[in-house]
This record gives sequence, structure tokens and C-alpha cells, in this order.
Amino acid sequence: MQGRTNASAPTREIQRLGYRGDINTVRRHLKPYRDGAIPATAPSPHLTVRRVTDWIMRRPEHLTNLEQKGLDELCERNPALATTVEYTRRLALMIRSRRSEHLALDVWIADVLLDCDQSPF
Repeated sequence: MQGRTNASAPTREIQRLGYRGDINTVRRHLKPYRDGAIPATAPSPHLTVRRVTDWIMRRPEHLTNLEQKGLDELCERNPALATTVEYTRRLALMIRSRRSEHLALDVWIADVLLDCDQSPF
């Protein structure tokens, strides 16, 4: 695809690989590259519910720097999401570190604490 100025051929190539978008989306993406220079700031990955959920559900130490930065930026913009991430990680830690006979009690305590937190959830 290198050196092409027409977006139709690259669009056909990536559609064969499973891309479901149209040529206009490819054109918009390629526009900054037309002068031959790569933009200084690469676009952030396309955010989907699935991607953000994956970031939340994975252990923080298993996130890449880019993934952690993306999650941090989302949490800064949305305090409710930050609260959700915090409680999800607390629950995951309880599940990993507790024996099964204490798990039901821990989940109940977390639920009570969540209700008392004035959280929108």
C-alpha cells in the first residue's frame, strides 16, 4: 500500500481482511499522511465498550502503558467510571485473595459499602 494516493485500493485490501468500514473513513484516516509525513501524535485506539471493559477487568499490572493511559484519561473525564473501576478492582482482589467460604460475606459487604457510598449505581 506504500506510495498510493488513491484510497480505493487500500480500502479493498483491508476489506478483504475483515474491515467493514467504507472508503470515506479510510480517506479521512489517510488525509494527514498525504503530504508524506506521519503525524506527530498517533491517533488513540478506537474505543469500544468491549475494549474499555477489557481494560477494567484485567489486572492493572497486565495493562500496557498505552492502555493504562487510555483508562486513566477516561476515568478523569467520567468520575462514575472511575468509581466503577475502583469497585471492580476491589472485588477482583477479594475474589483472588479469599477462600471460598468467605467470598459470599465479602461480596455482601462490598454491596453494602457500594450502597452507602452515594454512588449513582
